[in-house]
Amino acid sequence: MKYAYAIAAAVPVVLAELHDVTVGDDRQLQFDPQVVTAAVGDQVRFTFYPDHDVAQGAFSSPCTPSDGGFYSGRLNFTDNTNLDAEATQQFTIDVTNTDPIWYYCTTAQHCQSGMVGGINIPYEPLLYALHHMIDRLIDQTVITPSTRTLRQLRQHQEMYDPRERW
Repeated sequence: MKYAYAIAAAVPVVLAELHDVTVGDDRQLQFDPQVVTAAVGDQVRFTFYPDHDVAQGAFSSPCTPSDGGFYSGRLNFTDNTNLDAEATQQFTIDVTNTDPIWYYCTTAQHCQSGMVGGINIPYEPLLYALHHMIDRLIDQTVITPSTRTLRQLRQHQEMYDPRERW
């Protein structure tokens, strides 16, 4: 019996990490940080300042919700007119694989103004390419998801080191 305890003690414990993303701090149309690198089992917590939300999109169609993607929903603040209000509303997603996850703010023209971000973006040029795609969509209407959903992301088929850049 004492050997079972020794074996259990020798097994490394992997703790999930909580990654915080601030949404719209200092009246800026940005996610901070804009890119998060997260492992399977980690969580990403979005903390909102007034007049923002977050929805999962796709690289190929920015400012449009992904089918079955996550959406924080419209968050209720006691005073939406006070842009200096503290960030009190939060929305957390679970990272179930290491596939890139793109997201954006659906409020007004925030996405078209570059309020986008990502989780496990393999290299910085992809983020810049997304910004260029958004620049071409300035007149596009932002689509807000109709329901608050959180889907289980499909399993990633191949692993890569997100720290590698080209």
